[in-house]
Amino acid sequence: AIWLQAEAGAGKSTLAAAWSGQGGRVQAWFRVDATDLDLGNACAALAALLTACTRRRLPPALLQFPPGGDEVALQAHARHFFRSFHALGGPMVLVFDDVHAAPSPAFEGLLQAAIDEAPDATTV
Repeated sequence: AIWLQAEAGAGKSTLAAAWSGQGGRVQAWFRVDATDLDLGNACAALAALLTACTRRRLPPALLQFPPGGDEVALQAHARHFFRSFHALGGPMVLVFDDVHAAPSPAFEGLLQAAIDEAPDATTV
C-alpha cells in the first residue's frame, strides 16, 4: 500500500494518476465521499467501479452488508468482499481519493481490508 497525504491542491491526485498509469495494470480510481460512510453504499460503488474497469461482476450477496453494530461481522464481510474484488480484478492499482470525506472507524476498516486482502500484483 502507498499512502499520500498533503494539503489540498498539493498535487496528490496528479502524482497518483501519473504513477498508476505506468506498468500496464488496470487503474481503478475510487473517489470517496460522505455517502461512503454507509459501507453498503461504498461497496456498491466499488463493485460498479470493478465492473467498469474489468467488465467482471461481484456476486450480489457481497453487496449485502450485515446490519450495523456488529464490528466483527462487518470486518469479516469487508475482508470477504475485497478477497473477491481482488480475485476478479486481477493486477491493478486501486486508488482511494479523498479518504478524509468519510471519517469513520467502519470506513477505515473497509480501507484496511482493501489493503490487507490485496495480492502482491495489486497496489492500493
